[in-house]
Amino acid sequence: MHAWLAFLIDAQAVFARLLSGNDQRALKLLPGSAVTAPGGLTTLHAAVAGLCGAAVLAAAVAAGAPLEARLEQSQFGGDLYRFLGQIGCPKKVQAWLFEDDTALGIAMRAGNAAAVAELLRLGGDCFAPPGGGAGGALAYAFIDSFYARPVTAGVRAAFLARLEQRRAAGALHLRDVGAALELLRAAVVGGHVPLAAHSVTALDGHVSAEHAEHAALLWELLTAAASSGSSSAAGMLRVLLHGHLRFDLTKEGHGRSLLGLAASGATPTATVPVLHAAGAHLDLEVLLRAVQSLSADGVAAQLACEQPAVDARSAVAALGHQWTYTCPIHCMLHTLAIMRPAPTQQQHVAALRTLGVLLAAGYRPTVWRDVPLPAIWPFPLFQYHNPVSYLDPFDHYPAGALSERLLFVARGGTWSPATHRLWPPAFKAATRTLLLAGARSSGSGRSGCPLAALPGDELLRVVELAAAPMSAWVGADGSGW
Repeated sequence: MHAWLAFLIDAQAVFARLLSGNDQRALKLLPGSAVTAPGGLTTLHAAVAGLCGAAVLAAAVAAGAPLEARLEQSQFGGDLYRFLGQIGCPKKVQAWLFEDDTALGIAMRAGNAAAVAELLRLGGDCFAPPGGGAGGALAYAFIDSFYARPVTAGVRAAFLARLEQRRAAGALHLRDVGAALELLRAAVVGGHVPLAAHSVTALDGHVSAEHAEHAALLWELLTAAASSGSSSAAGMLRVLLHGHLRFDLTKEGHGRSLLGLAASGATPTATVPVLHAAGAHLDLEVLLRAVQSLSADGVAAQLACEQPAVDARSAVAALGHQWTYTCPIHCMLHTLAIMRPAPTQQQHVAALRTLGVLLAAGYRPTVWRDVPLPAIWPFPLFQYHNPVSYLDPFDHYPAGALSERLLFVARGGTWSPATHRLWPPAFKAATRTLLLAGARSSGSGRSGCPLAALPGDELLRVVELAAAPMSAWVGADGSGW
């Protein structure tokens, strides 16, 4: 009886220190202490829940706490609940303890990247379930949340760092196709090209496009890489496309083609050429979708690969559930005109930049003659016969729906003293400075005369050349509009 009481007191002392995060005291008590408390709570579980440091976690494992031990109960009831109450465990610490969790699962739930890194270093299994569920720890780390708690970037980085260490050392052996697919997904989401290449090699001969589940996952990963904001997106696509996996590059996901997803992503200049070179299809519909996203860089990247022709026989096209013009310029204007709520200054600037790309590529506003229109048209503000004998969309945009500047540029307007008023404030200020400097250097001494009255045709020519594109004089965030 005396020995059992001493054991209980010892257990309460060590677990109380661990759960309170008292590292120094816990390190003294751990050697020779009880490893497991009621409810399957190990000293390692307690150290992680108490946010103890790496030295304490290592000491708990050295003292015999199993890395893969699972809690038999949660903090909500049973022997574990009573034990936590007896030692005065804080409620905020108890909140991390769920039935079937490993120490790694607790660290992931708490977003404790340092603990995750140390547990993996000590030998924690990336591919074993961290809690009640079928998925491995790595899989849970690279979904949006683990048991409704957001997974932190630090936790993801800890997994990738440990896996990369093992890969570089030649010790990363994937036991089955499931583990290889988990690693591939984590590598794509995390933007880690070497780990992705390792996975692709391991999957050679084991993944088939005919296998529905495999095909769906691989397509998900390809679209994720295409739309990724990672600086490694292009390299990731090369690994996926040039490996032994097989993809149908004409397929669409959520109504978007691969080139469309890449164009609206964060790095279209890098990703679009890779996909196009691999065989991804670029036609007018793909271009129009990029135009609708108001991604100037994406549109430019697509047009650098190929320039789809406008079909003069058809004025409108259905993109998903929405009608739009087949002319890229009017497609963009139409997108802005029907936008609800009204477009912001930033969206107007994005449209202006996209418009500049289209004009530079040689596209011009289209006028159609004798073309059919759909029975339901977004702008039922004008009456027409079907087919329409003459259709110029500029005649039908609702008043005030588009900025005067945007319409001016779309119509091919250029700078002149008469149109100077339409340019952004930054351009006007620069022009004022340039012209005043020119006037003073010529000895005129005048500083406030109207633009049209200033001498120096060559100086005005410089101003005209500097005026285009108008979008260069506006901030990307819409400032200076």
